[in-house]
Amino acid sequence: MKTFLKLFAAILIASLVLDAAAAAVFTLDRVQQRYPWNGLVDIDYTISGFDGDAADYNVVFSVTYGGTR
Repeated sequence: MKTFLKLFAAILIASLVLDAAAAAVFTLDRVQQRYPWNGLVDIDYTISGFDGDAADYNVVFSVTYGGTR
């Protein structure tokens, strides 16, 4: 559960940084850890308000836990 909360906090911070850097709006739709808690997390998100083609953007999610990635 701690991993999930840290991941959610990291994604929220990333969305705020992305929003401040561009006019794009990054919305988290859902973050859900896969059963049976194997460490994989599914992230559903929506990006709107960007200029150009969606293929021009690169979204990366990264989580640091206990000093390791």
